[in-house]
Parts: sequence; C-alpha cells; structure tokens
Amino acid sequence: MLKDRLFKLIISVIAISALGACGGSSSSDDSPVEASKPVVGGTAAKGIIIGGIVTANEFGSDGIVLPDSVGSAVTGQDGSYQITLDETYAGGPIELIINSATDGSTTMVCDALGGCGTRSDDVVDSQNANTVDFGEQYKPTSLEMRAMVPDAEDGETIKMQITPFTHMAAERAKNAVTLNSTAVAEANRAVSVLLGGLDIQRTIPIDITNIPVGADPRSIAYAAMVGAVLENADADGAGVPNLATALSILAGEFSDGRIEPAVVGAIIDTTNDYYVAEGIVDTSGVLSNIENTIEDSNGGLIVPNPNPILDSDAASARAFIADFNTWSSVIAMETDTPSEAFQEQLELAAEVNDLVAGNNYEITAIEAGLEAILQFIDVETNTISLVDFEFGQGVFSAGTITEADVNETTEYRIANAEFVIATDTDPEIPDQSETVSLDMVLFSPRNTAITERLELGVKNIKAVTSAREIRIDAGTITVTLADEITIDFSGDTDYDESTIERIDFELNLSATINQTLEENILVQDPNPTSVRGALELTTYPYNTLDGDFDVGLVGSFLFEGEVGDETESLTFELSASVTDAHLLEPLNAEPVDESTYYEPVYFDDDHPLLGTVGLHFTLQLAELPEARISLVSNSTALDQGNIDLTIAYGARRLVFKASNDTADGERGAIIITNQDGFVLEMDVDNPEDLISGTITFNDKVVANVNETSNGRLRVAYVDGQVDLF
Repeated sequence: MLKDRLFKLIISVIAISALGACGGSSSSDDSPVEASKPVVGGTAAKGIIIGGIVTANEFGSDGIVLPDSVGSAVTGQDGSYQITLDETYAGGPIELIINSATDGSTTMVCDALGGCGTRSDDVVDSQNANTVDFGEQYKPTSLEMRAMVPDAEDGETIKMQITPFTHMAAERAKNAVTLNSTAVAEANRAVSVLLGGLDIQRTIPIDITNIPVGADPRSIAYAAMVGAVLENADADGAGVPNLATALSILAGEFSDGRIEPAVVGAIIDTTNDYYVAEGIVDTSGVLSNIENTIEDSNGGLIVPNPNPILDSDAASARAFIADFNTWSSVIAMETDTPSEAFQEQLELAAEVNDLVAGNNYEITAIEAGLEAILQFIDVETNTISLVDFEFGQGVFSAGTITEADVNETTEYRIANAEFVIATDTDPEIPDQSETVSLDMVLFSPRNTAITERLELGVKNIKAVTSAREIRIDAGTITVTLADEITIDFSGDTDYDESTIERIDFELNLSATINQTLEENILVQDPNPTSVRGALELTTYPYNTLDGDFDVGLVGSFLFEGEVGDETESLTFELSASVTDAHLLEPLNAEPVDESTYYEPVYFDDDHPLLGTVGLHFTLQLAELPEARISLVSNSTALDQGNIDLTIAYGARRLVFKASNDTADGERGAIIITNQDGFVLEMDVDNPEDLISGTITFNDKVVANVNETSNGRLRVAYVDGQVDLF
C-alpha cells in the first residue's frame, strides 16, 4: 500500500539526514572544474509550444541588450529546447524570447479548460473542426514570451523554463534600478516564493492536457497554473484568448515586486478547477502554500521577499549544508532513532487514511444505508423496514427508513438501525460478527429530470461500534450519470444504477477511535484518537451480477482537519489519488453463486497500485522556527516509488527526495535541494556501504560529499575549503 511505502521511504530519508549531526570544521582541498560552453535548456509552455523559435540575447553592464543574439533553438514536440551559447557571450544576463516561426508552422496546445475559441488556422481537427478544444493544437496569432537567466559560466548547463511566470519575473527584473545578474536572480526567486516555493526556473511544466503516469506533483501544479493564465484571459470576438494581453497584465501587476491578493487568488481558483476536471488532488503542497500567503496578506499587497544573493556558489553551498546540518541534528535529537522523526504525525495520518479509505465496519454500514435508501426510491410507501436488507457481508437486523417532503426536497431518514457484519476470519470460531448502530438522513430533489448530475445531501449520520464512532454532520453527494434519470415521487421512478459513473462526497466528518488492533484483536485504547474536518472523496462504483450496487474503488480523497489524542494533536491536510481510477475494473471474477461474498480486487503483483499520497502539517521543533512539513509519496509499482519531504520555514526550504527503484529496497537515491536550487545527491546502492555524492548548482558540481569510516560527512568545495559534520 502507498501508506506502507511512505513509512519505508521516510525512514530512508531521515536516516540519511541524520549523518549531519556531529558538528563541523574546515581545511583545504582542490577540485578542478572542466570548462566548456554554457548550455541553456528547458520547456516552453503556454500550453506546450511546438516549433517555436527561442532566441537568447545578452544584456551588457549598462543594462541594455546587446545587438547580436548569442544563440537560438526550435522547440520540439514536447516544448523542449536547448541552446549552446556561442563564443560572443561575455557573461551578462541572458534574455530568452520565444516567438512563432516566420513560416507559420508554430503550434501551441490549448490548455484553457473552456477551449481556445473558433478555429481559423489550417491545423487538422478530427473532432469539432470549427473550434479549438482543450488539448488540441492551434496556431497562435501572437506569441512572445520571455525568461531571464542571471548569467552563465563555462561548464554550466542551466535549466530555464519559458512560461507566463518566467515572463512575469523577466519584466520585473527589467524594472529594477539596474538590470544585472542580481536583479534577474532576485526577480526569478521572488516569483518562485510567490508561487508557494515552486521553482519557476527548474520545475518542468508538463502538458496539463495529457498528464503522464507518475508525473511530479509540482510539475502538475506548475502546468495547471500556466493553464489558468490562458483560461482567465480576455477573449476576442471568436472566443480566442488574448495571450499577449494576459501576459502584459500579469507582468504589470508585479512590475514593482508587489501584487494584489485577488490576482493570485483568481489564478489559484482556476488552477483548482483543473484538478477537479482531471479528478485528482494536489499533493505538491504548492497550492496550499499560496493560499496561506493570500490569507496571511489580510487583504494587503503580497510582497514576496527572497533571500539576498550570496557571494559565490561555494558560499551558497555552505549555507545550504548549514541548513541541512541544523535540521538533521535537531530531528535526530528530538527522536530516539532517526527513523522516528515525524512518526507520530504519520501514525495519526494513517488513522485518518484507514478511516476514509480502509475497510472499517462503520463506513461499510453507512454505505449499506445509502444503498438501502437508493433501493427505497422505487418503493411507493412512506415507511419501510430495514430488517433482512443485505449488503456485502452484512444484513440489517433492525431499523426503518421513512420518507418525508421538506420544502423542495424529499428526505429519507434511517432510524434505530442495527447492521450486522460477518467477520469470520477463523474457521474454528464460526459465526463471528460486528454490529453497527446506524442513524442517518439523506435528502434529494423532488420530481426532477436529471441529465448529468444528481445532487444529494446528507446530515446527522452516526455509525457506532465498540471500536469507533463516526459522525457526519452535513455534506453533499454528487452522482455523475452516463444517462438521464427521472426522480418522480408522485409515481414510478426511472432509476438505473448502471448509469452511475462516479460519486463525489463532500462531508463534514468527525470520529472517535476507541480501540486499536493488536495482534488481530481489538483492544480498548486508554488514549482514544479523535478526528474532525472536511472530507472530499471520489469513488467509482460497480454493479454486481445480481444487480446490487457498490460505491466501488476510492479514486481520490482530500481530508483537511485535525486529528489527535491527549498527548499529540495535528492540524493537517491528507490527500491520496489512484492513477486512472475511473478506468480500473475488478481483476477477480464475481462468483455466480449469490451466497458467496464477493470482494472486488483491483491490484496485484501484475497490476500494481499507482498513485500519490500527500501529508502537510505545521511543526515546531526545539530551537528551530515553526516549519511547514510536506510529505509526498509517488508510487510507480507495489514496492517501488519515491517520496519528497519538504521543510519550509520563512522564505527558506529543504526538500529531501528518496527513491526506491528495486522491489527489495536495496538500491535507491537521496536528493536534497533548497530554495536556491542547490542539489545534494547521494546514491544508496547498499545500506552497508559508505555514502558518496555531489552538491550541484545549475548542473555544475560545486562540492563533493563522502561519508567517512567513522560516520562523519566530508564536504569538499570547489574553492578548496572542506567541512566535516
């Protein structure tokens, strides 16, 4: 399971970070750097730009662009480009400009959810020939977008994307008192800070219209925000978004390094629409960081404050290592073993994960209640007994459903219900069961023809066992339909469960977990866990052979709330999503014998679970500033995947990346980065071997890192200095 791998990989991350817990000293060493022409490359996206011309221009010491370009390239099918700067480049700031090719061959992927207006070009359109739909290519009538690189040295390979946000930073740099390398670097970093710490220079914006399996959550967030710029742009009479005007307005709003919260808020609101449309949740932490910035502004201007530029790459690398050493030392001291860092938070989050997506009896009883109500829609009576109504391995032994018209809705109330679930796990002890007490209310519109979505409401749900009590105070259930249904309570209801494609739940949920599972036996917990918050949940239902309906596979969920007990409390966001959940079918055949219980299986060794899990919370450790902790796990197979741990405090951040690329967990890598783009990368081929790696900046090695035989970390910088930790 994703949760299990999250525990496994975070142990690897913290175990490596604990190497920096032993103090430091300095001496001398030499490390040569090989010279070659600088290379600049990245992706041009608004959406993905294919066949665009990227030109590199240099600015002189007077802040004026020099007359001759220093290189050019054409973007590929994925929007990527690469320029090797020519011999005339003299070391100044570089402006990258992308334009359409003069022969009219440049195309751009429409990444506006609402489409890009009436088609007026000669691009072959196999669908709606007269309109440019989301995901289709078209020829932009006007294309000019910019990015700026502070400078480049021989031997560097510099990553620089070209997007509306790099354009925003480039225009900000041009408004500085002096246009120099410092102004460019500060502008790029200011926009990165504004966008929740997303690195606008190095993070690759993917094609948001065709998200690949296992895509980096930060790349998804970047691409969705890029798309939001076009979606929010003014359109001409043919409905074509005006990109030039949108870029000009965006850059103008930030020309003095300040911006109105409403401008950023509009982008984030639209960005969230992309996640809803794709049926996924943001696990990067970027959007929540931006939302926190908007909230903290209290309606005033947002003024992102990047760190001052340090004197040299080596000095910057030393500051990076100092941050790393400080945090890893305190994390190690706060726990008995390095692997216990954040363990309490992870365990609390695991409680919520099991509560939402796990197979617990209370949730099963609520599902049974919903199914009973859906079946009751076709019964022409105001009251019906629930006794003997079966669902899965359970059956109601008591309770009633009553129907009443309340204003414009019909309300169904389950009262005094007892749902008995068979729990036979030991053949020597047959007829084991668990009883859930259930009360709930569901309400729906009356006498209504529904063509796309059926909006239902729930309230006052209470499901209780000896293990836990779950309450849902209020919420909505949105049922997406493939075919029209008619709700008509004055006569027969035309209702076919096979028309249901997906179900979205938005619930205000609380729970008290009174028992824990120890050696497969429920034991009363002297310190019960309580959970309260807002839950968004999407499932993809299926129909059994006998016509029963099941809410099916949980495709994604997002829980924002608080979980805790008497000793630990955590306000957090927990999210998870399964890749292509809407396309998955049960792997196991349903038995023809209706008396045999059927539990659909969606994953096995040959069909691994793919998806992401994200956990975000705030933490205060001794002698350190309050920090925002983000854990993001990305699955690529049952036992393989990666995890990101981000520690953000003020304008600074450390990102720990652990990858496990073998089923036995014996080989992988640890990558640690900071807000300035410095990267510490260490290979872990065998846990018994000494660790070695490098610190790079703009893909140039600035230090070599080795673990010594006595367990210390030796960092040798290119300026000849050495630190031991």
